[in-house]
Amino acid sequence: MSLSKLVSFVEDGPWCGTRPPGPHIPRPGHLEKVARYSVADEVAINPQPLPPSSEIAAFLWQAIRLHQYGEMLRTANVAESATGVIFQRASQIYDDGQCGSVPWSVLLQWLRHPPPPPPVWLEGIGQAVGNVLIGARMGGEFGKQLSTAAASAIQDHLGGANQR
Repeated sequence: MSLSKLVSFVEDGPWCGTRPPGPHIPRPGHLEKVARYSVADEVAINPQPLPPSSEIAAFLWQAIRLHQYGEMLRTANVAESATGVIFQRASQIYDDGQCGSVPWSVLLQWLRHPPPPPPVWLEGIGQAVGNVLIGARMGGEFGKQLSTAAASAIQDHLGGANQR
């Protein structure tokens, strides 16, 4: 499965495009049914792969988040060099021989579990991406300087040593 398809699945949620937008109030009696239903019942009916190890899950979600950051920059059509570095790093994390070699069905089941907290370096990349976007919207000399500095920080951070 390509990383972009995986990100599309994550952004769509477990409804695969079939759930209408807006609030979804449970049907009468549905909550009682859910309360009686246990995890053991679900596993007995439909055995699922175990959640991924914390290390593999962290790498998988890091690749997904980096890809999303790259898409944000590509959509805004700013910082092309930083965008390329972000996509390259996301692909390196995803195609490391662990995440990219797992069958689709298992990956999709893994993504039903909540993501682990992002590492500090990934939060820094997110802030830098936000600064690039803000600088591009601001325009002017200060906006250009902000965007350029943030894009340089992304390139320096992701272009450097292995982040895992």
